[in-house]
Amino acid sequence: MVDGNCGYTFGDAVKIGRTLERVNASWFEEPFSADNLRAYQALRQKIDVPIAAGETWFTRYDFRDAFVLEAIDIAQPDVARCGGISETQRVADLASAFHVAFAPHTGQSSLVCLIAALHLAASHPNTLTYEFIAVDWSKGTPNPLRHSLGQPQLKTLRTGSTIQPPSGAGLGISIDWDGIKRHCL
Repeated sequence: MVDGNCGYTFGDAVKIGRTLERVNASWFEEPFSADNLRAYQALRQKIDVPIAAGETWFTRYDFRDAFVLEAIDIAQPDVARCGGISETQRVADLASAFHVAFAPHTGQSSLVCLIAALHLAASHPNTLTYEFIAVDWSKGTPNPLRHSLGQPQLKTLRTGSTIQPPSGAGLGISIDWDGIKRHCL
């Protein structure tokens, strides 16, 4: 999987896409800015690598436009950015109607976003994958909204390549309210 972070011109994206074909990449993520759907559509017709996008789209209507144009192969809504659990579920349902895979974006999101996305991924029939970035925070900058907000931590839910959503009321998260207070200004 290769993330373009919206940084390519069309010509460069075609060149990168052809290289990604040769190495059998799983997808080419967001090579263009979110508002350039025609470039996504044209690139999808020129290369043989699935195109993923959507972490910066905010409603089902943004995704609908991409689906109608057949601009992407994989929808990546971010539950914290696109209206929460209900709107993300609507995006996943719409993706299914257009035969587009669902792979919720999480990136370096908070624990609440990670667990909400995990529940959505586990419950939707057209989920392709769940994004889990396993970072050793002893070697980098920790994210307090991810690592001191509550329990369970995703690493404790993971067995090999499988992550089981937590059970219990709501999302199955126990929030550390004192931890939240420590991070308030």
